[in-house]
Amino acid sequence: MRYSDKLMLVTGGSNGIGREIARAYSELGAQVIVADKFGNDLDADFYRIDFADPAQTEAMMGILLDKYGDIEIIVNNVGIMQEKPIEEMSNADIWQMLNINLVSALITSREFTKNRFRRGIEKKYGRIVNIASTGYLTTVEHSEVFAASKGGLVSLTSALSATLAGYSTTVNCLSPGRIETQDYTAFSPEPHPHKKLGEPSDISRACLYLTDEANGFINGQNIIIDGGVTKRQAED
Repeated sequence: MRYSDKLMLVTGGSNGIGREIARAYSELGAQVIVADKFGNDLDADFYRIDFADPAQTEAMMGILLDKYGDIEIIVNNVGIMQEKPIEEMSNADIWQMLNINLVSALITSREFTKNRFRRGIEKKYGRIVNIASTGYLTTVEHSEVFAASKGGLVSLTSALSATLAGYSTTVNCLSPGRIETQDYTAFSPEPHPHKKLGEPSDISRACLYLTDEANGFINGQNIIIDGGVTKRQAED
């Protein structure tokens, strides 16, 4: 997989999974745009943005598409989780999480699509990958808004893949389980049924596979990457 002639955007690319995704594409030669509220130390173009404000997301896409003409790969990774009882969540809390986790992906996908049809390049190679979470289908208290936002990403993936079917753009989703983004060596594996947590590189490798130009027949899928934990829980 080589990406030397590709331009890609990763949202929330300053830390954790997003940073590893940006690093992996850059290493394979892609021109990478990192969009985040926080700074970035990678060899990438950086766009500072607060995804809690949908107007900023729309403005960012306008600026980037005017500058570059097109973005071939979008990884909608940005996300937050507030562990707060739903009865204590304000409307502002709810909208912040929905805007960051779901609405931002809706807007980047809409602007990507509009730009392609406006420029007459709708049949050009393109890839969108949404980073959801196994949290969309697990039963965890105080996770209502997070689960709803990530479930929305899974549904967005399915619907948008149908809309763009036949236009050389695939839309897929990754749902990570527990991924250690800080000090992997400090983790005690005993609580985990597989004695292992995921690493950010587990997610970046899946992104690279889905966005490879040769893999155009994988579309509308949500791939769970959790070491088999969700499957095991379902069977139990």
